[in-house]
Amino acid sequence: DEVPVTVKVVTPNTPAPVTPSTDADKNTPVAKDQTVNKGETPNAKDSIGNVGDLPNGTKFEYKTPVDTTTPGDKDAVVVVTYPDGSKDEVSVKVTVAANVAPASDNTPAKKAGAKELPNTGTKQSNASLGLALLAAVTGGLLIAKKREEEE
Repeated sequence: DEVPVTVKVVTPNTPAPVTPSTDADKNTPVAKDQTVNKGETPNAKDSIGNVGDLPNGTKFEYKTPVDTTTPGDKDAVVVVTYPDGSKDEVSVKVTVAANVAPASDNTPAKKAGAKELPNTGTKQSNASLGLALLAAVTGGLLIAKKREEEE
């Protein structure tokens, strides 16, 4: 005997999503380039761009020390250790710059043959400060005397 049968193909049940169980499963540290001067030791934490999004107590260290003895781009790996002991490894880039003048040194270099600008009187002298103080005191005394006369 032949019996007609209808076969219906359906998508199999998908398993329930797995809930992250470790801090490493729940977080994704983001690499951030950093630049240091030749000879300086870079801070691993400065190579992670979303430190504020990671749990308190998270620690950062380079897997191997970054060679800063020569200028150039250095590939490094930051090991991110979470409070629960789980870890992530993040590939980062550290740029080692030839020693540059500190940012606080805003003195422009003089060009040979450049003319020096005249002093425009922007420096405050002790004499002008004294005169300003004397004027303020005298004004205060005059106002007090006028009020006294009006009463």
